[in-house]
Amino acid sequence: MTARLVRIRLSGDDTDLRQLIDTFRQRVTVHEESAPYPNGRDPGVRRYLLIELADDASAEPSAEPPGEGR
Repeated sequence: MTARLVRIRLSGDDTDLRQLIDTFRQRVTVHEESAPYPNGRDPGVRRYLLIELADDASAEPSAEPPGEGR
């Protein structure tokens, strides 16, 4: 089995990002998490994650099309 690694950049309020990262940790393996870096032009901070996607063929896809759950 090959590891499927994905790098993610998150930007926003640090408290909101912490909650989102905690949700990620419940669903995927988080290998790296950066410290918060202040955004240059926008308010808030940015954080970087390295996550591993599971090779789980039994995982059911979301019934909602991408971009529809906003």
